[in-house]
Order: sequence, then structure tokens, then C-alpha cells
Amino acid sequence: MPQKGETAPGIAALRDRAIASTQARIAAFRRLDVATLKREPHLLEPFTSVCSLAAWSDPELGIFPISEKTLRKHLDDAFEGGYQGLRTAVATLTKEADTQSEIETSEQRMRALVAAEAKNESQRATAAALDMTARYLDLLDRVRKMSKVDPIVDRQFKKHLQIFGASHPHVRRVK
Repeated sequence: MPQKGETAPGIAALRDRAIASTQARIAAFRRLDVATLKREPHLLEPFTSVCSLAAWSDPELGIFPISEKTLRKHLDDAFEGGYQGLRTAVATLTKEADTQSEIETSEQRMRALVAAEAKNESQRATAAALDMTARYLDLLDRVRKMSKVDPIVDRQFKKHLQIFGASHPHVRRVK
């Protein structure tokens, strides 16, 4: 059992594995060059977003999935500029490959991957908003039933409806 202020051996092992995995990701990125990207453009795919970089798994290279927060924390220590510095380096490498390629550019693939990632984020946000709306409507229905039995709940329910509207709630798009 570790003493106060000490890190448990299991936690230290997990931290060391995450650090090693982050350093392996950086080493894999540094091995990329323009010629390699022209032959194998798919090698840049893990670097398109923090989600894909954190989920990347390649045991042969010593890369294991870690959380996005942990990845960002260790990238701040291991790569100049942290995650933003890595994104800038990826963009620079992609731009260099683009200037030498005439047919299908890496930038177009990168834009398509970024657009797909943005679409996924938008879909997740929409699903979360719909889920919260469904929960709110369910809660309103339960309180409405309770207000028929208890006068205190009825007063609070009427006050809520005065503040937030007595008409049937509906979803609105907020910009």
C-alpha cells in the first residue's frame, strides 16, 4: 500500500504505458515524410483528429488506445506546442505533400476526413439534445401526474409553466 503522497505501482505503470504510447505516436509521426505519404496516404489518418489519435491502436509500434485527456496531457510534455503543435506539423507535412502531388492530394483527403469528423460531432450533439429533450418531456409528464395529487407540487408546476411557457414544449434550433 503506498504511503500518502506516493503513487501506487499499478497507477504508475498505467501512466508510464500512456507516456510510452504517446511517445510512440510522436515517433510514428516523425517517421512520416512526403515520399511516404505519396505512397501510403492512409498513414496520416490517425493524425486527423484527437479522437482518432487517442483511439489508435498498433501494438507492434507500442501504441495503445488512451483517453483524449491523457493524450493531450502527455503531448503537452512530449511535443513542442502540445496537440496544437502536432496539428500544425501535420498541416505542414500535408501541405508539402500537396505541392508535390498533382492527382489526388492529401489535403483533399484531410479535408474530407475533417468534414466527416465534424459531421459526426454534429450528429452526436443533435442526439444528445434530443435525448435531453425527451428526458425533460418525460419529467414534465411525471410532475403533471404528481400535481393532480399534491397541491404543493401543483403550485410549483404552475410556477414552472408560467416561467418557461404553458404550451407544449418543443425543440428549437439555437444558433
